[in-house]
Amino acid sequence: MATILASRVGALADELTSRISDEIEIYRPGGLVDRGQLRYSVEQNLSFLFDQMSRAEPPDLSAPRQTGHDRAEHDVPLPEILRAYRFGFAFAWQQLLAVARESGQQSLDALLDTATEIWGMADEYSQALTEAYRQTMSGRMIAADRR
Repeated sequence: MATILASRVGALADELTSRISDEIEIYRPGGLVDRGQLRYSVEQNLSFLFDQMSRAEPPDLSAPRQTGHDRAEHDVPLPEILRAYRFGFAFAWQQLLAVARESGQQSLDALLDTATEIWGMADEYSQALTEAYRQTMSGRMIAADRR
């Protein structure tokens, strides 16, 4: 299922970017995050998520870390970033469910078996993003104090 969605990641990123910018004010045109930056971040995070789901290795958290760092550099409030992440994981879940339904009962059963893993990944991604965000903000505060 994840490999099917990985092949559609560009279109999925377009759709999710539109949904996030419609729902979260700071991501709207003229907000704190440029639409191109948002689109890039969404695609990177979806790609890493779907890639992780198709292999049995520890998660690569470089995409959420980069997102946390970038958003801290632009003074985007952390709660709004995490809200966008919740949108993203809910969207990914909806897409996985749709593919599983198209594929039949075995795929639905397999998706249910991995549900805990998927939501655990949501937590890991959010935690990595938050840590990178806080480290960047801390570094910015120290630099400001030195000036």
